[in-house]
Amino acid sequence: MFLVIAGPDDGYLSEAMSLAKSLGISNLILFTGFLSPKDKLSALVDAEVFVTLAFYGFLMTFLEACAVGKPIITTTISDYLKWINENVGYIIVPNPSSTAISIYNVISDKYLYRKFSENCRKITESKFSLEKIVLKLETIYKENIYIYILRISY
Repeated sequence: MFLVIAGPDDGYLSEAMSLAKSLGISNLILFTGFLSPKDKLSALVDAEVFVTLAFYGFLMTFLEACAVGKPIITTTISDYLKWINENVGYIIVPNPSSTAISIYNVISDKYLYRKFSENCRKITESKFSLEKIVLKLETIYKENIYIYILRISY
């Protein structure tokens, strides 16, 4: 088992590589850099867990990870997505200890892993399927058209 750090550099790659080397663990870490959509999907399929320590908005990668049944670990410094915490993974305090413990708990407890993995697939089907999103958009458009019509009539 090893750690894969995927995505663009954002200026921290050399620092991260130096840290891994100084800790004597550089042989246990793969820095991929940017991944094509096909390679990203392959990495998610092969992963045990998807970890992102900070994000803002709604990451499509969360749905991609859930679609292939991968539990999610993210932190409280990110935007809060209530459907994640203790349903498909954890929202943790952002520190190395919490991160390590959460990852260990998910990958070492087969029952917990299976629960999160099954919930991941269920949530993508029940809340984020194409059909559900289209219905939600139709509802939003209908509500906004109605509001617009009301505003014109006054």
